[in-house]
Amino acid sequence: MPEPEARPTDALCRAIVAEVDGAIAAAVIDLDTGALLGVHNQIEFSLRFLDDLAMVTTTMFRGDAVVHIERTIHEGRGGEGVAPRFVKEIVLTTTHTHHLVRTVKNDSRAIMVVTPRHASLDAVKQRLTKLVPGLEANLP
Repeated sequence: MPEPEARPTDALCRAIVAEVDGAIAAAVIDLDTGALLGVHNQIEFSLRFLDDLAMVTTTMFRGDAVVHIERTIHEGRGGEGVAPRFVKEIVLTTTHTHHLVRTVKNDSRAIMVVTPRHASLDAVKQRLTKLVPGLEANLP
């Protein structure tokens, strides 16, 4: 895998950080494979840590328990076949940060934006919503 800031998707992440007020990091994750497709952050985390973060993010959207719940809801509504993806966005709050993670590209990718806790989540969501069409057009 190319080093961070060497992949074309890293430039998209850098643009997200520049465009979202208060953002300190952004990442793009392949939810089908768990691969980190791009990242830009103002804190120097190791590539291994970032890869682990991508896998954890994938589990939050595609883990066995989530798939089971989606299937149960789908079947409970009379659905047959493969259940649709119901989880579209997750907000994770840590001691110091908010992590807004949203699915894009027909739920095959996730965009994560990290901000300090004092940042307005509503403002981050609004800005990301405006950016998504342009980002989707440039994602692998």
